[in-house]
Amino acid sequence: MFHTAQDFFGTDKVSVSVTSSGTGSSVTRNYTRFSAVWRDTIEARIWLGIHFRTPDVAGVWIGKKVAFWLDKHFFQAVN
Repeated sequence: MFHTAQDFFGTDKVSVSVTSSGTGSSVTRNYTRFSAVWRDTIEARIWLGIHFRTPDVAGVWIGKKVAFWLDKHFFQAVN
C-alpha cells in the first residue's frame, strides 16, 4: 500500500501514523517516511522470529514492482 501512496504523493517524505491492536493493547507508531514503515515491519518480523530478512526484503521488492505496474496500468486519470 505504501508504495502506491508514495507514488500518489510523489515523495517518500510524508508523515504517517500506524496503529496496531494485535497485542491486546493499542500501539501507535509515527513515521516521517513511507519507507520507514516497511523497514520497521521487516525488523519486527525478524525480531519476532517468524521471518528471515532475505524473503522479507524480496517481498518489499515485489511489492514495489506490483505498485509500479498498478500505477502505470490500473490507476488512470478520470475525465
